[in-house]
Amino acid sequence: MPSLSERSLESIAKMFVGDEGELFHYLSGPQIVSFFNDYFGFQDTYQGGNAPTRWRYAAGKIASVASSGRLDRFFSIVLGFKYMVSAFGCDEIEARERADKAKRRFNQVLISDDLEIVGTDGEMKLVVIDSDLIPIGKGGFAEVFKQKSTGKVLKKLMPEVALDVGNRHRFKREYEIMKDLAELPGVLRVFDFDESNCSYTMEAGETTLLEFMNNPLSEQAKMSIIMQIVGTMAAIHSRGYIHRDLSPTNIFEASVVCVTRG
Repeated sequence: MPSLSERSLESIAKMFVGDEGELFHYLSGPQIVSFFNDYFGFQDTYQGGNAPTRWRYAAGKIASVASSGRLDRFFSIVLGFKYMVSAFGCDEIEARERADKAKRRFNQVLISDDLEIVGTDGEMKLVVIDSDLIPIGKGGFAEVFKQKSTGKVLKKLMPEVALDVGNRHRFKREYEIMKDLAELPGVLRVFDFDESNCSYTMEAGETTLLEFMNNPLSEQAKMSIIMQIVGTMAAIHSRGYIHRDLSPTNIFEASVVCVTRG
């Protein structure tokens, strides 16, 4: 079970109660007590002047939640768009942006514990970074991993490459292009970009075209694959983009549909 250091507990508690980073709505003492009572079944009563400082109380409750194996639930709640809508009275788009920003800031703190929050709205998990990643590929400038906790693929710039600002810019541009093309049939979806370690997550393909072609295929099946690839590339070119690394290892078979990765 992942555990948080005292430093991480303090930082996360201060952010959660609204004392640091302006990521969350300011919570008064009674509101903090009500939160943990309502969501985690505590039966505390607000003690007024006899109570510990707000963030210390929150840190103690987060530690209790962690010891009972419910830390995933804590992050799922506070990083959910519904919680942000309720706290800030904002619309869904702003709420999701706020939640994403808070998740990134939490992860900047948690990396010192070799921990990371992964997942999507309502289904967050706190994982040990190294044990959650399975290496599946490596290129000239980036490494590719499978996240065991989510099933997603994580693509990350190699440390020596990430030192160059131009490489970081091009990598972020690659992510933005894929996000722009996400609604096209045959293009893998991308999810989150992490500025702190130059990585982004994407949908996983089932197998590469190179591996898939090792199976005996009829001429009709081969023509179908070719037509799917040509159709996808035509749609991408119509958007003004040119794929400069199209190869059997960068084309994936997923439910008999070929998809491309940048």
